[in-house]
Amino acid sequence: MKRTYRLYLRNGMYYVRFAVPKSIISLVGKRIIRYSLGTRDFNKALIQLNIESAAFDGFIEGIEQMRIEKDKLYLSDNDLQAFILARMEEVYTLYTRNRLGIKLQKFGYDKVKWIDADNDDRKTAWSKIENRYAKYLLNEAKHNSQFADIANKLNTGEIHFASITSKNEENQEHKQWGDHLYRVLRRIEYHTQQMFDSIVNNQPYTEQDGYINDLIETVRNRKNSKLVKAQTEIELDWKVVWKDLRKSKETGRKTVKPKTLDTMDTRLNKIFSILGKSNLHQITDEDAKNLRKQLLEMKKTDGKFYGERALNGYISHYNEIINYAVDNFKLKECHLLKFLPKKEIKKEEKPRIPFTEQVLIKIFSNKDYLKKRYNFADCPKFWIPLIALYSGARLSEISQLKISDVFKDTNIGKYCLKITTLDEKGNQVKDLKTKNAKRIVPIHPKLIEYGFIDFWKQIKKMSAHRHEWCEIHSKKTKKVNTKEGSKIYHYEYDETNLFFTLNIVKYGKNSGKVSKWFNNLLIRDNLKKTDLDEEQVFHCFRHTFASAIYNKNKGLSYIDIEKTMGWATESMTKVYIHPTLEKIKDIVYSVSYPKFERKVNTLLLPDKNKSKVFDK
Repeated sequence: MKRTYRLYLRNGMYYVRFAVPKSIISLVGKRIIRYSLGTRDFNKALIQLNIESAAFDGFIEGIEQMRIEKDKLYLSDNDLQAFILARMEEVYTLYTRNRLGIKLQKFGYDKVKWIDADNDDRKTAWSKIENRYAKYLLNEAKHNSQFADIANKLNTGEIHFASITSKNEENQEHKQWGDHLYRVLRRIEYHTQQMFDSIVNNQPYTEQDGYINDLIETVRNRKNSKLVKAQTEIELDWKVVWKDLRKSKETGRKTVKPKTLDTMDTRLNKIFSILGKSNLHQITDEDAKNLRKQLLEMKKTDGKFYGERALNGYISHYNEIINYAVDNFKLKECHLLKFLPKKEIKKEEKPRIPFTEQVLIKIFSNKDYLKKRYNFADCPKFWIPLIALYSGARLSEISQLKISDVFKDTNIGKYCLKITTLDEKGNQVKDLKTKNAKRIVPIHPKLIEYGFIDFWKQIKKMSAHRHEWCEIHSKKTKKVNTKEGSKIYHYEYDETNLFFTLNIVKYGKNSGKVSKWFNNLLIRDNLKKTDLDEEQVFHCFRHTFASAIYNKNKGLSYIDIEKTMGWATESMTKVYIHPTLEKIKDIVYSVSYPKFERKVNTLLLPDKNKSKVFDK
């Protein structure tokens, strides 16, 4: 649970504020504990807040187990065990790290003993134990600063341990607790002295005390677990982090498109091949600086040109995986890259402009275009430009249409196109540009006149032939040369598509074949450069249709055009206003191209001599 009530903003910096329970205010010395998280980023502050809250709650739980009565501190069994293990760990570390110094008598027991197991009386030993516990709390304060308050109060005498030497004030339970602590520490000191003497005298020593052996085993297990953890940190491969990050992007609240993830994967592979290191712990600040320089040099050395936008994409992906490793894999050193400064002057891009009616006549009267109608495999090249001209739909939206997406609406009694991401079973199989692209578009009467509904009905009937055709052609392969070497490409077709003869390429799209044919062969090769602007491509059909709507419907509201075209805007109007299908039908039916239709109408009408819409 995110405890945002403990988080507050002050002068642009995030702080935490913890309320100390009344029962321990006298011990802690404060009613409110507040300090800075050292960040201005809200998301990072939330992550840090959870960490700090867990630490604070653990501290409060530990403090509440300590009882204060008459300015005396009573410790719980957990506090006792933690204190004993801390001493045992200190002893274990001392004689494992200083064996040579002990053997040469440069490092002796007198320097490290807490109490003298032979000479100190009970009262003197207990006084030393109190001082050692105060130091132990100060050491713990490195991980939790609030322990420092208790340690300081012990040092200054504001509070004391409930002394085991005072018989009148102490109850029997606490006296037993104190006796146990005193005896255990004496046994640890005796063990330490014997171990040091055996090393000096070069004699073997075996501890006979079972309790001490259990403590030593516990300390060793702690050390081993720390080593395993350190080893895990040392071998933090970037591919492990990327696998986890990719999974979070695929299953998170805001899912990322596969195309974006594949791009990020390619860029990260290139980045870490440049670095020459796969371990994130081994990356230094110098490595990060060199990486940025080499990315900048990619403009010249690589065969491909990389602009500022592309290079900033590389930098963004690198920084993202580093930040994710810091937040989720406890990566301590964070060497991020600076983004390239944005250019003040951007290159002006020529806007798309509608096709003129003269250009439309030349496109749709072209013999290469007209002969596609009765060609079984190439008929999509005939229908898709025509549908775009009379519906304003995008190329990808038309090419992904399912047979079930053409239907007759019962309310308006007209045939419509359903542009959506779902198939007839409700599975998400299509990819649209925006959420607003989901819409229903009435089919223009001219499309029906040119035989589109007859084409759809014939495609719908030939289910067995569609299945057979797709199965045969899916077995075909193509050899493709890439930088990594030649690869075998397998064709893929979907028999539920209206234009099922278009092979599906990456990310489920199948519009590339039509786009390449229309832009390169039909437009640029068959039309003179003087006929059209050099920026005109298939997408100009959408501009042509939108312009026709505006020109034929003076005073039409923007929201009506927006819903008809499936645009995504920042306007809140789109949230509350929903034009009826009848209204959209009137808008679509109003579109006409008089000069174009007079010249080309007879060419586009179906041939009565042919019994079928096209030959198989």
